[in-house]
Amino acid sequence: MKDFGKIFKILRESKNFSLREASEGTISMAQLSRFERGLSSVSIDSFFQCLDNINVLLDEFQAIYNNYTLTDDIRFNKELFEAYLNNNYLKLDKFLNDLEMEKLKYPNKKSLYLNSVIVKIVIYTCDQSRKVPKKDVNYLVDYLFSVEQWGRYELWLFINSVNVLTIDTLVTLSSEMLSRVQFYDELLENRRKVYQMLLNVVTICIESDCLAQTLKFMKILDSLQLSEADIFERIILRFNKAFYSFKRGDKASMKLMLEYIDMLKRLDCIGTAEKLFSSISDFVNM
Repeated sequence: MKDFGKIFKILRESKNFSLREASEGTISMAQLSRFERGLSSVSIDSFFQCLDNINVLLDEFQAIYNNYTLTDDIRFNKELFEAYLNNNYLKLDKFLNDLEMEKLKYPNKKSLYLNSVIVKIVIYTCDQSRKVPKKDVNYLVDYLFSVEQWGRYELWLFINSVNVLTIDTLVTLSSEMLSRVQFYDELLENRRKVYQMLLNVVTICIESDCLAQTLKFMKILDSLQLSEADIFERIILRFNKAFYSFKRGDKASMKLMLEYIDMLKRLDCIGTAEKLFSSISDFVNM
C-alpha cells in the first residue's frame, strides 16, 4: 500500500486538507503521516474514513491510482489492445512467450494461464491460421462458469474471448454475465465493460446470421441507456443496428454503415473503423 499513501498525500494537499483534518475521527496524525510516507499501512475502515474526510470517493481514488501507478495488468491490457489494432504479431508473440515463462515459474497461478489463453485468442483474431487449442478455450469457459460474481477481470476475459466461443456458449455466457455482474453494477467501468461485451455479442450474432439473438441483445442494449458522453459506443450500436437491417434485406442500410465508419475515422478511431469495414467488405458492392 506504499503507493496508496503517496497518492492520498497528493490528493490531501491538492485539496488543502491538513493531516489533522484528514485523520480526524479515525487515526492519529502521526499514523497518517507514516502511511503517506509508505512507512506503515492502515486498516481498510480507516482508509475509507480518511478518504471521506478529504471528500474523495473510492472510484475517484482508484482512477487516480491507476493513472499514477499504471499497474502491470492495466499496462498489459492497454498494450495488448494496441498490438491487436495494429496487427503487431511480434509484440503479441512476445506477450505469449513472456506468459509461458511466467507459467513455468508459477504453475498454480490461474491468471497466468487465463491471460495466455486471451493472448492466443487475440493472435487468432488477427491470424486465423493460428488456432486456439480447444482445451484452452474450455479452461476459460469453465472458469467463467465457476465464478458466481463477475468483476472487472472476468468481464475482460469474456470480452476478449468472443471470437472462439460457439454461438450457444456465447449466448449462454452473455445471459449469465447479466446476472453475475449485478453485484458490481454500480461501478461505472464495469457497466461500460458489460455494454462493450453486449456490443461484441451483437456483432458476432449478426455475422453468424443469428438474427433472433441479435434482436434480443440489441433490446437489452437499448434498455441500458448510455449517456450522451459515450459517443463511441453509440456509434457502434447504430452500426450494428444498420448491419442487422441489412441482413434482414434492407440494402439501403449499407449507406448508413459506411457513414458510421466514416464518423469513427473522423474521431481518429482508425483501427476500429478498419475492423468494421473488413466485417462488411464482402457486401459493399452487392
